[in-house]
Amino acid sequence: MDADFSIELGREDPVLDFPWKDPAGKLVYVDVKRRPELMAWIEEAEKFPELGEFLRAMNSARSMVETAKCDAWETMELSAEEEVYDASHKFASYVDVVFYEIDVRQSFSAHEQFARKLVELLRRAPETPSAAEVCVRRCYSGEEGGVREGFYCTLYVSGYGNDGASARQNLGVGLKLMGNAIVQLSAGGVGGGGGLKKSPWRDGSMESHSSHRTSRGALGKTARSPGHCFREPVFQPNARGLRDSFVPIRDRLIAREPSSKVVIATCQYDLSPLSVMLRFFLFLSRSE
Repeated sequence: MDADFSIELGREDPVLDFPWKDPAGKLVYVDVKRRPELMAWIEEAEKFPELGEFLRAMNSARSMVETAKCDAWETMELSAEEEVYDASHKFASYVDVVFYEIDVRQSFSAHEQFARKLVELLRRAPETPSAAEVCVRRCYSGEEGGVREGFYCTLYVSGYGNDGASARQNLGVGLKLMGNAIVQLSAGGVGGGGGLKKSPWRDGSMESHSSHRTSRGALGKTARSPGHCFREPVFQPNARGLRDSFVPIRDRLIAREPSSKVVIATCQYDLSPLSVMLRFFLFLSRSE
């Protein structure tokens, strides 16, 4: 199954107020994790049974997440990247999820691990006219003591076909694969071994940065190191959104990303001298 993930924490990227309600007060968050009988209040779950089944799986005791928002729709507007499915119709859906454990909602590394491992599992699934994307975004949770900043994930699943019925059927297949993968992750913990694996990088408040999208491709060779130019820490947001030196982040990106995306993911948000130098060295590395 085609799957990808992205980190979207920029100023213009979507955010989630949790729990939420629309300004008119007609639509509100429904806590079906703790009150499953309220599933009947979610119109999309009734209208699209395959989506309703996915919501029930995500809000079950077997899942480490709970749902916040959802929607599904049919369209014939496909992007150039979606031409590979040789389809005329797409049935798309999204579900916003937060971790059930409140403290984990503040951990960026937990969300990144979740997105990365979820994509790895989905890519092992058989090829199907379905696609998935996991977006890590910023969440603001309202509590008695005020607003708590953290993170959440938007799960996009799409099905493709030559008519609406087949596209919707493939959406159902994609949702089933996504649900099974999340339940599997929940059973072993994101890091395996029954719990969320702690990241060696710091969590906490992060400044805005641009989206970082992963790719299934890899460089055929390793770019040369800029050496001493980046040995001292650079205290500014880097490609992972963390305050850390560019050096380990750059090396990991180079090892697994197409070089064009390395430059975009690492430097497009930042015009500081060090970032410009990094862009220059990456250019030299690709030219060799």
